[in-house]
Amino acid sequence: MDLKKVASSILIGGILIAPGAFAKYQRIPNHPRVNQVNRRYNHLGNVARKDDLTKGQMNRLKKQGQNFREELQTMRKADNGHLTKADQKALNQQLTKGRQEINRMDERDENKSGNTSK
Repeated sequence: MDLKKVASSILIGGILIAPGAFAKYQRIPNHPRVNQVNRRYNHLGNVARKDDLTKGQMNRLKKQGQNFREELQTMRKADNGHLTKADQKALNQQLTKGRQEINRMDERDENKSGNTSK
């Protein structure tokens, strides 16, 4: 087998495939920072679904969730599928704010109904 032919076919194949493969970002399975952020995001979504939120509140949270996912994808795209520690910290701060907002929505609803005990 001619080594030059093999190398050139690999190079040509890589050039043809690469633009589509890396258009979004490279998927890295079991990346610890990505997994941690995704677990928190999914947990927050589960909490929001379990709470008795109004349609408007749910729509607002869904929009914030979409913005969060877009930012996560942008951060990963910038670092070839990875999340830096700074990215992880920023995303976790956003998730904490989202959880606080859900808690405030719950408190407002409880105050309106006159039920202050949990």
